[in-house]
Amino acid sequence: MGGVINPSPDGLAAWRIAGRVALCALAMGLLACGESEPLSAPSASVNEDMSGAWTSIDAWHEEAQEAARFAVQTYAVGQRSRVLYKDVLVAEQQVVAGLNFKLRLQVLHDKTVRRAQVTVWRQLSGQYQLTEWVWLD
Repeated sequence: MGGVINPSPDGLAAWRIAGRVALCALAMGLLACGESEPLSAPSASVNEDMSGAWTSIDAWHEEAQEAARFAVQTYAVGQRSRVLYKDVLVAEQQVVAGLNFKLRLQVLHDKTVRRAQVTVWRQLSGQYQLTEWVWLD
């Protein structure tokens, strides 16, 4: 009774499943080992999102609006002058230990419409600090 063993139906099913699993693993291995693009220097769009780079944001962005209101209030109190927030004209942000917001604002200063460029730092704790206020006109 020579060396051939007649497998049971359960044993045959197990071999079929194992064969399919091995085939899938082989196919996935070939895909994973396929040609891929070599690593290169990051593109400009990636650099814009990197820490330290200034990126444009929507002037109506909630955090830009909040930073603008904080800047105007802080400046008005510190200078003891009447400064009223009107609009954010341009907004940029920079990722640091927290976020810097560079904003070009339109304000009402002693009944005159003026423009200012301000920088506000939002610390990791969520607190704001006015770091720069420059009148543009």
